[in-house]
Amino acid sequence: MAVANFFNQCRASNSQKVNHILISTIIDDTNMRLSTTLPENKEWKSSRVVSVMNTIQTLTVSYGKLEGGECQCHRSFSVHTPMVCLPKADQDSIGSELLSRLFLFLGKVTRRFVEFDVPEDLAAGVPIQALGICFDSLVTNLAVLKKIRLAVAAKHACSSAGQQQVHRTVHPMLSVCCLIHQLALSRKPLLTGFSGYFSSAVRLGHLFEVHSFRTQFRKALLSVVYQSYRYIPVVEMPPDTRQWRDARNQICGLVAHNSSRYNKRRLDLHVQLMKYDNGCPESDEIVHYCVGSCCDGHSHSDKSKFAATQICKYFGLLFSFGFPVPLMYRWVHASRALQYMKDTSSLIWLNVCCLLFV
Repeated sequence: MAVANFFNQCRASNSQKVNHILISTIIDDTNMRLSTTLPENKEWKSSRVVSVMNTIQTLTVSYGKLEGGECQCHRSFSVHTPMVCLPKADQDSIGSELLSRLFLFLGKVTRRFVEFDVPEDLAAGVPIQALGICFDSLVTNLAVLKKIRLAVAAKHACSSAGQQQVHRTVHPMLSVCCLIHQLALSRKPLLTGFSGYFSSAVRLGHLFEVHSFRTQFRKALLSVVYQSYRYIPVVEMPPDTRQWRDARNQICGLVAHNSSRYNKRRLDLHVQLMKYDNGCPESDEIVHYCVGSCCDGHSHSDKSKFAATQICKYFGLLFSFGFPVPLMYRWVHASRALQYMKDTSSLIWLNVCCLLFV
């Protein structure tokens, strides 16, 4: 309504004639898992992966005149649109949804905003009505862009044939691909250089979305950890303890400070795990050297069980929940997946996979 009132005021005043309009639109779609509570059982939820889309728009208006006829004023409006679920992530679904969400296209206000009592001919008489679109350079989006360009070209051809050149409204259009997505794509050779690595990480991420797989994986992981566990009571720690700790710090990334919430949580878990898994990180065994004060219990057996419980706990928190599916073309969740794969040792992975698929 603020946009409609502004245009009405400009029409009522000869000194505030609108000279040109620019709509800047950023559009993106992605897959998201959405869930709904079942009406027959409030404790259970039904979930599915759907394609969702959203747009961010800014409407910039140039109006008013100086003595020489130049524009003197600019005003911008933010046009808010809600996120929407698409039936399919194809060019028809994305294209129709995008065109219905543009505030203004080819001289007319689109249907979604007409429903809010915005006049369809709000921009009638404005000589320049520009459109700028930014999205990621996927094949589907480029096909949508091609259709929009054809519509703009057809509009210009129709206007040229039916109106005089001096009264013709032009609809310039600029489309750019998101530089952030292009930067993510530039990292692609770093991952595809290792045959089968990233595709395996993606498949594993999809497996971790399944509850039954996470349960099975957790059981196999804890079984391998417990079978590899060894308890050694000592009076003082071995002389190589400092070298072992430095090596583990290097493996787990504890020497690099990262302020992100996810990495900080994992680093805290690694710190807690090292209190009990304090042996050589290159060993095939998970060894706890116990000096007595680090574990609860009165006997060596009680202390050994306590240390084993703590080791299983932190291994489970670090690895049994997996990671979200990484997207290489956007670098979404890729860092989390890479950190997860880096944290795991070959011994644990081989043994866990054998237990899972035997």
